[in-house]
Amino acid sequence: MGYLLWQLTMLWTRKVNQNLQQLELTHTQLIVLVCTQWLNTMKHQVIQKDLVDAIKLDRMLISKLVSKMVDTGYMDKKRSEKDSRVTVLSLTPKGAGLLAKAFPVMRQTEQEFFGLMEDRQQYVIEELKHLLDLVDPEHIV
Repeated sequence: MGYLLWQLTMLWTRKVNQNLQQLELTHTQLIVLVCTQWLNTMKHQVIQKDLVDAIKLDRMLISKLVSKMVDTGYMDKKRSEKDSRVTVLSLTPKGAGLLAKAFPVMRQTEQEFFGLMEDRQQYVIEELKHLLDLVDPEHIV
């Protein structure tokens, strides 16, 4: 079962990366942008640990991704006004613009890929959510 999930994940990631290539963006980078924006609407200040908790990627990988997104001008890192030891993350206008272009590409890819399941799609979503609740009761969704 794990191998099947891994195979499907790899096919999905490959398809998303192919479709995002026109924007010079990877699936993982898109997830970092989406989560940063989403978390900024949920919290006053977003820090790297928030991304680690939400995305479930290694701390070092998130750090490298954030650095790359800052270097390309898609994200901003600023010292917290409340605590100078804390670095707060946000999207720049350039990052928000890229996200606005990338999101429809992601939605179209999702429809093409998961639309193949037609009437079973909602059932699979509910089962995956249930499994996630069992494995990680404190997940962020």
